[in-house]
This record gives sequence, structure tokens and C-alpha cells, in this order.
Amino acid sequence: MAAFDFIFREHYQPLLLYCLKFVEDENDARDIVQEVFVATWESRKYHLEKGHLKSYLFNAVKNSCLNYLKHQKVVRKYLKEEQFLKKYELEFYKSGEKSIIEREDLKIIYNAIESLSANYK
Repeated sequence: MAAFDFIFREHYQPLLLYCLKFVEDENDARDIVQEVFVATWESRKYHLEKGHLKSYLFNAVKNSCLNYLKHQKVVRKYLKEEQFLKKYELEFYKSGEKSIIEREDLKIIYNAIESLSANYK
């Protein structure tokens, strides 16, 4: 565990700065770097030679950033479509509601006209 702590302390800050070149939000960048370290720990890649480990970590961060950006693009597209659909649905129901109300009003008006005596028609 001491070796991993040393690796974490040595590489965390440079990896975070590298990640911030891809990802604008610092909290998301911290999460990405942390996830890379967790994956490195779980796969026991921290036993690699120093030069190989550094390359591995930077490549892992870059790939994680690219995956994050792809995911964000999908999320933005989904949110945009969802907003459009909500707006369209709202307009649809408003127009449908309006036409129902207009028909009911016209029906009341025509019934009122029909109920008038011949003198008032």
C-alpha cells in the first residue's frame, strides 16, 4: 500500500492538470483521475516500471476523458431532444385543450341561441 500511496501522491496533480485540458469541470476531472487510480489499483498495474506506469496513467486518463466527453455529448443531445419534446407536448395539449374549450363554448352559445324565442332570432 505504501508504494501505491507514493504513486498517487507523485502522479495525482499532473494527471489532474492533464485531465483539465479535456474536461472543464474540476470535480468531474477529479472523479476521472480517481477512477483511473482505482482501476490501476484493482488491475495491479501500479507494479509497472516507473516510465511505463506514467505512460499508462496518462493514457488511461486521456481515454477516460474522451469517454466522458462522448457521454456528455449524448447527454446534451438527449436533454435537447427532451426539451423539444416537452415544448411540443405542451403546445399540443394547449392547442387541444383550447379547441375543446372553444367547441364547448360554441355549443353553449348555439344551444342558447336555439333556446331563444322566434322574436329574438
